[in-house]
Amino acid sequence: MANQLLAVQALRALAATAVVLAHLMPFEAKYATGEVLFPRGFEYGQAGVDLFFVISGYIMAVTTFGRFGSAASGWGFLQRRALRIYPVYWVYLTLVCAVWLVAPRIMNAGASVPPDILASYTLLPHQNGHLLLVSWTLSFEMFFYLVFAALLATLRNGRLGLALAAWAGITIAGQLLFQPGRPQPYLNLIFNPLVLEFIAGAAVALLLPRLGLAQATRLGLGLGLAQATRLGLTQTARLGATLFLAGLLVAAIGIHVMLGQGGAFPENWPRVLVFGSAATLLLAGCVLLEPVLAGHLPAWLIALGDASYSIYLSHLLTIGVVGQFWRAGLAADHPLNHLLALATALLVSLLAGLLSYRLLEQPLMALLQGRRRRPVLVAGAG
Repeated sequence: MANQLLAVQALRALAATAVVLAHLMPFEAKYATGEVLFPRGFEYGQAGVDLFFVISGYIMAVTTFGRFGSAASGWGFLQRRALRIYPVYWVYLTLVCAVWLVAPRIMNAGASVPPDILASYTLLPHQNGHLLLVSWTLSFEMFFYLVFAALLATLRNGRLGLALAAWAGITIAGQLLFQPGRPQPYLNLIFNPLVLEFIAGAAVALLLPRLGLAQATRLGLGLGLAQATRLGLTQTARLGATLFLAGLLVAAIGIHVMLGQGGAFPENWPRVLVFGSAATLLLAGCVLLEPVLAGHLPAWLIALGDASYSIYLSHLLTIGVVGQFWRAGLAADHPLNHLLALATALLVSLLAGLLSYRLLEQPLMALLQGRRRRPVLVAGAG
């Protein structure tokens, strides 16, 4: 993609890999033999989801600048996002559903109640959860898209910042007033603090260009354009590096404190305050570092970022297949065997996601987008 932000794609790759690493912990407990090798800290790879949410908010705001105030813009946006989310997801959900119908104990073995199939296919929230475990995040994505589509249809250009502030206020007030929990799946979605991560990503898209304009104006006083541009890029890169390192520091301090308090991955406000803040800083840093990093990022990292959605959807299935295969024929008590099982599960999960992107996601998106762009034939037209 010509307009692709490569640094953000690299960040997506890191988010997807972090989630896979987090889900290798139950893989290790279920399939590998011998002493546990994975450090407890790998559980915090779940924060890759927070990074995905912040990136999603940023991309949605960046790609819709100047398009507000039109019902057609809102409807077109929602159509594009639905085509992006649902078709590939339905493929993997159907695979999981087939396995679940044949051998229900393999899928969601720890669930005390059966998941809701209709809610799984529609991504509507449900107290029993969805069949594909990672799809709860897609419910948040679709909620964000619905709200953003409504903003596109009704807001005038330049009013997004106020709307985001109001949305954040409503989310916080709803969380404090209604205290949503599992018995209230819709309230738990609408007023969940995780929504603030989408809003934070969109806020990054609004604030960084203003920061760059102010900096260029300041540097341009008394300087030639070329010199001001060079100094501006240098200072922007320094700020980007500072924000990126600050994000890493926030995440590291949060993980250190949580490990000291028992190590459980946090939810709700602690999660957003630590990992949502860290993800926002990492994203802002990557965006500012884009001019410096774009020509130096390895191709394989960008490829993983491109395939991050396929990796995210497929990795639990892949891990399960690798685990069954390993336990049936390759398991042994030696630590090297244990380590090899983990490395194999990680590598195969990433490779399977890449293959899924090339052979399923890209062709399916091309087919559906091509059909969507064809002119609609009016009934009765000659």
